[in-house]
Amino acid sequence: MSRLGEIRAPTLVIYGSGDVRALVGASKCVAERVPGAEVVVMEGLAHVPNMERPDEFNRLVLDFLAKHS
Repeated sequence: MSRLGEIRAPTLVIYGSGDVRALVGASKCVAERVPGAEVVVMEGLAHVPNMERPDEFNRLVLDFLAKHS
């Protein structure tokens, strides 16, 4: 994780508010260390937000990509 600050690509970090503590911590670490990273916490979801609410997840990703294309 020591090289995360070198990432220059647009970065979107998405995780569920109910995910396990270790993965929430890892997500927060990535978001804090990658310059300009955007974070979305999908409330009420666990480890697979893309499968739990795929339409919302896809909209978030597509909006992010459109903003950075």
